[in-house]
Amino acid sequence: MSKLRLCCARILLLFCFLGIISYNVAHAQTNDLFIGLIFPNEGETLYASPRSLLYSVPIRGWIESSTFQPQEIDIEVRILREGLLLEVKNTNPNETGIFQIEATVNPDSDADDFPLDNRTCNSECHFPTDFKLPAGHFILELVATDPDGHQASIQRNIAIDLSGYASVPVQVIIENDTGWALANIPIQASTRLYLWRTRYTNSITNMSGYANVRVETLALAPTRYIFCVEPTIVDGVLYESIAPIEVIFPPGAKSVLPITLKVHARNGRVTGRFLSLEDMPPTPPEIWIIHLPDGAARKVSSTKQGSFHIDNLPLSQYLFTADPESLISQGYVTRSKTVDLTTSLDKTILLSLSSLSGQTWRGGVKEKDGKALPFAWLSLEKTGMSIRVQPDGTFTFFDLAPRTDAVVVNAPGYYSQVHRVDFADDPDALTFELIRRPDTVTLPWGNGEVVIPPETVGDIDGDDIMLERGWIWGHSQISQPLIIWVKDVMISPGSGRFALEHDPLSGQTWLYVFEGEVVVHQLGHGKTVKIQDGQMVVIIKDELPVPALLDPVVFSALHENEAILVSPTWESTLNAQLRDRVALIGIGTAQVVTFILYGLILVSIVAFPLVGVYLKLKRRCKINNEETYEREPKER
Repeated sequence: MSKLRLCCARILLLFCFLGIISYNVAHAQTNDLFIGLIFPNEGETLYASPRSLLYSVPIRGWIESSTFQPQEIDIEVRILREGLLLEVKNTNPNETGIFQIEATVNPDSDADDFPLDNRTCNSECHFPTDFKLPAGHFILELVATDPDGHQASIQRNIAIDLSGYASVPVQVIIENDTGWALANIPIQASTRLYLWRTRYTNSITNMSGYANVRVETLALAPTRYIFCVEPTIVDGVLYESIAPIEVIFPPGAKSVLPITLKVHARNGRVTGRFLSLEDMPPTPPEIWIIHLPDGAARKVSSTKQGSFHIDNLPLSQYLFTADPESLISQGYVTRSKTVDLTTSLDKTILLSLSSLSGQTWRGGVKEKDGKALPFAWLSLEKTGMSIRVQPDGTFTFFDLAPRTDAVVVNAPGYYSQVHRVDFADDPDALTFELIRRPDTVTLPWGNGEVVIPPETVGDIDGDDIMLERGWIWGHSQISQPLIIWVKDVMISPGSGRFALEHDPLSGQTWLYVFEGEVVVHQLGHGKTVKIQDGQMVVIIKDELPVPALLDPVVFSALHENEAILVSPTWESTLNAQLRDRVALIGIGTAQVVTFILYGLILVSIVAFPLVGVYLKLKRRCKINNEETYEREPKER
């Protein structure tokens, strides 16, 4: 039976070799007693970082005895360092001769429960034990003793590497310029510990161009780190390391000498030209370069051949367009084009240029008292063309087909209107006067008012307005407290005239200041920006607002393809309904007059004779009744 058990143990060991481990197993033995160790191996290093969860490993082996049952063998697990006994643990094998005890690698680490969905190990290993492995190098010794006192032992040289942290001073400079400090540049350091555990760490340079990079370093082996600046855009400039720097930390190092990373600094370049099927305009048009999304703009001239180029552009998105008034005056039109320099440092664009074949029409939108409406849209029923009215209430339609069309005017808080306009000739400037709807909220503000249309979603609490979606505008010549909240942004108009719109889908809030000053305070940044009259600003979460000039060219380009954001709301009076319905179905004023005239003629031809016949019959009936009444007394 003992030989059978011995054979089974050896077969089990073979399966262990084939299915559990992939390394050699060493053992020590006497004539009658054998002991082997499956894990750990000779020279094994067990690693843990300061952030590692507490974990344990199995000390697993087997015994063989030709005299005694496996359960009768005592096994003592010892930890020795320089001849001193540090820890000891006793155990016994099972009936097959296999034994295992759990030992904690990093007993001072966090022992919280390890989430099952985050566990990558195949067995339960994140738990404390009463057998703790010390940091550093030591000898793991296992001694098997049978009832007769015979012993077999085995030893392994083991190391526990509990890593620490080191601080590395890093400076970032531009190549060939040692005196220029680069702030907000991300520095990356990477390594692979023991060829399997990757580590990445990042730091940002301060205003002086320095950063202290905190890296993890091994306690028992050198640690090799690579420091670099990956391609990154900071304030519109692309920075990238010329070459990475390698730093080797000695075992247990806490700091090293400062290092300097040199980087390339690159801006963008755009080259373009006008693409025209005919000759170029006599006066070369100016090119507007509009930064997105804030609308900051600059202009450059184009050559007589229609080409242009712009160097040293910050890497961002831009809208390129030509001055439409200059082109219209020369009989040309063009369309804007978007350029993204974050995807390529050098772009080439073509702006299509075509002859102006239609009419140009200018006008305005205001309310009955003469105040310009900052938010309104115009659309043409037949062509489907639509434009956004400028914040000052003016508009320009160009390249209109020479025909009559219905113009629909929509504005939040006001009744929509429809008017027939003949574009066969240059149409006269037309100002639409809209009527304010009764459900539009008007709040007193100084000697003026704040207007909140019913399409706006928000809340009012005293002098505070919480805007969730929609439009608000107001005017006052007297300074009075007013605060408008858009999430964590506080907007405080003083006196003057302003308009505000917020679109939660795009995450953008646009503020237009026509007179006075408006203070914008972002709680996230803790910074305040003042918007002066004649400026606009887009407010985006977690970004510092940058005021831009409120220019008609820039505004039109930014809203060139914008959809109409307000649904029509028609006035309920009879005159208004008649006017709008007549305009929508395409009946002109002359047609209406003609229709009325024909109606009157029809009435005079048909209705008047009928009325005459009716009156004559009625008179005859009356006479007959009187004659009958006079005869009746005589007959009696």
